[in-house]
Amino acid sequence: MRHMITTVMAGVAVLVLGAAVWAAPLGTVTANLTGEWTDGTIYLYGVRQVEGYGGFYLLNKTAGTGQGTLIANGEVKSICSDLMQNSTSSSVVYDVVLVRDAPSPANPGLFGLARETALRELWGRHYATATTSQALAEAFSAAAWEIMYEDAGTWDVTSGTGFYCTGADTDQANAWLATLTLDGTGPMANLRALVSSDVQDYVVEVPEPATLGFLAVGGVIALLRRKR
Repeated sequence: MRHMITTVMAGVAVLVLGAAVWAAPLGTVTANLTGEWTDGTIYLYGVRQVEGYGGFYLLNKTAGTGQGTLIANGEVKSICSDLMQNSTSSSVVYDVVLVRDAPSPANPGLFGLARETALRELWGRHYATATTSQALAEAFSAAAWEIMYEDAGTWDVTSGTGFYCTGADTDQANAWLATLTLDGTGPMANLRALVSSDVQDYVVEVPEPATLGFLAVGGVIALLRRKR
């Protein structure tokens, strides 16, 4: 989390120790942070009190291995997924893992399936709208952090023990959270986490396997046409 003013609350040492463990990586992504796409700064409270940036964090992806190759090189919009860590503009090699297998910022351990499902549905339903303005991008990140830090059934970005914020469109964030069914029937984005023990972790979208297959077939057809 890039920030300007920070007050760290009790329990930080436990959270940092728990954040260094995750499942075996599915690949790697090499990327550096180039900036944020946001309406401005918001005020975040809970596990960490900070005036910082919401919205989408813009990563410049330059290389990848394994499932990291599914993400195209170039600019990638992401949501930071651990307010305890700072971001960096230096090039970093991140491990690629399922969101459920990424280190949880809310407590020592992993995100788990419930939070992964909620984030996938939030992304599937509202990501396209969130990319239409910087203010909506900021609200989208607030909704994502609420899922990361609070338990389902208690989602309200204006209050809570794990996370709450001011300075963003909190009404919009809460309206998006209220649309989640959490039964797997809604639009579900295909997400992965980019994790590092040293710097900020991120959540990004990767193409669905069916989309990749379609693109591959299209590429073969185009190549045959060129040969003719």
